[in-house]
Amino acid sequence: MIAEGLCDAESKSTPALTEGNASDKFATEVLQGLSRPSKTWPCRFFYDPNRSELFERITRLLEYYVTCTETAILRSHADAMACSILREEC
Repeated sequence: MIAEGLCDAESKSTPALTEGNASDKFATEVLQGLSRPSKTWPCRFFYDPNRSELFERITRLLEYYVTCTETAILRSHADAMACSILREEC
């Protein structure tokens, strides 16, 4: 499925694009990601700076329930999550 692994850790660890190498790195990363059995696409290629800022503004709206819901879950369960990650009894 193409959607699998869209934001995988490997794509986040690649070097930042600069004006001089942007097209080569873009092409290389896209070809590498789409050549995998589980297709990937680095998240940073989804938006240009203006659309990225717009998306960030949208996620701060009360109407954008996903962020509000995630924040509420984290606030309610942060201690239990931390204990689980640290494998400690709390």
